[in-house]
Amino acid sequence: MTPEEKKKLTAVLLLEKLKKKRVRVDGKRTSLYKLGKDIVREQQIEEVGGREPQIRDRPRWEVNESIPGEKLRPGAFKMQLRPHEEAALPLDLLARGNHFSQHPIVGYMFGGRRDFAFGIYARADETCKLLKDKWAGLPRDEVIFRQDFYEDILDNAHKLELTVMAQPVRPLPLRALRDDFISRLTLGMGQVPGKPLLITQEPPPEEDVGQLRDLQNSFKEEELEHTGLVDKKGNLVPDAHFIFTALPNSDFMAEMITPGRLKDRKSFMAGPFKSARLTRAAFSTLLGPFSFDPQAKAQAGQAAVYVINGFKLGLDPYNPNQVFADMENKPVFTEPQVEVIPPVTQSFACEGGSPLLLRNIERRREISSSR
Repeated sequence: MTPEEKKKLTAVLLLEKLKKKRVRVDGKRTSLYKLGKDIVREQQIEEVGGREPQIRDRPRWEVNESIPGEKLRPGAFKMQLRPHEEAALPLDLLARGNHFSQHPIVGYMFGGRRDFAFGIYARADETCKLLKDKWAGLPRDEVIFRQDFYEDILDNAHKLELTVMAQPVRPLPLRALRDDFISRLTLGMGQVPGKPLLITQEPPPEEDVGQLRDLQNSFKEEELEHTGLVDKKGNLVPDAHFIFTALPNSDFMAEMITPGRLKDRKSFMAGPFKSARLTRAAFSTLLGPFSFDPQAKAQAGQAAVYVINGFKLGLDPYNPNQVFADMENKPVFTEPQVEVIPPVTQSFACEGGSPLLLRNIERRREISSSR
């Protein structure tokens, strides 16, 4: 016999001997072969922590506290955060709004069609640090209707981590929405620094134009058709999330999240786009002089004024002087009165696109030049 055959024969005989050899363990008879397998299995269980305390051995409240907030409701459409988790979020909601466009049949007779909802977020603590020396202590209405106040916010967008999140509530045509957004960005990139009402005719630097072109290409139909964000007709699907953020290094980032249950959602990133001019122009669509929603702009300004004067956006248990009403029970920060702009100027999500924004700018220039 060859040495290999002797080894195989020896192993077979040893295995048979172990199976026949009987021993007594814990008062029960078993074979040495089975005892060896049990020992190996116990070692494997201990290596992976199988003998440590399990969830079933812990109280239910303790188990719930150990579950991350985003996994509390895996079968739900919305996330639920605990109060301390929500308080730990770096961004605070400054304003929220909705955008409406003209109904194809009845127009604005019943208010138009709601296109998307959006929210404006920022680091409230940084807002107080950066702007309190210049704007704290001034009357609210004197601040929130001054464009240079919003220009200071835009100049510090990267430090505030200024963020806008939009959510379509009905199918919206991607191409028209993208082209209108890019045209607004182009307009914002042409604003003269320090004089936001002036639009220069000189083209932006080539590197900024290249970043704007990359942003436009990131929202093409062929780029998004396999993501679940666009349907077969080229429309953005409802309940998707589009998040635009000013990064700490002045870059611009876009994130897109598919709709559906939390466990089924997917996230896609576009960027970063390395252009401070592009970043400023993106948020100028809401906080600039030609904002498509002046009401949301005023709400964001009011929230910024609130935190600049030392308050928090919510109940502050550490500030005994925090008040939400005066002695006559009138709100200290009432809803700001904003000039009502005719709905026809809000063409941000219209299917065909429109030069109404430029027409409105020209009208404002004519009014200002006649004074």
